[in-house]
Amino acid sequence: MRTLHQAPAPDKPIAKGMATPAMLAHVLTNRYGDHLPFYRQAQILARHGFPVDRSVLAGWAGQAQWWLEAVYDALAQAVFASAKLFADDTPMPTLAPGTGRVMIGRFWALRPR
Repeated sequence: MRTLHQAPAPDKPIAKGMATPAMLAHVLTNRYGDHLPFYRQAQILARHGFPVDRSVLAGWAGQAQWWLEAVYDALAQAVFASAKLFADDTPMPTLAPGTGRVMIGRFWALRPR
């Protein structure tokens, strides 16, 4: 008699969520790497047959940031262990929530020298 064994499914990055790690990486990269707002991502995903509300995308981003804390801690430790730091403060236009107007946001980058 043969027995079928099945490995347990891997844990989902967001409990009871449908987002895969690849989808979360895509959403976070678009938002924070490419500065693409959630409402534009929702429009693009809907065009591709995957309608997702922007509040869901924002929720995914908020919950996925927990997974990135270890990466942040390692980067911060490496940056602040340096004897010298290069810092850059870049102003950029950002949509002010709820007003429909643009305000100046600031992007700070630190790099060990």
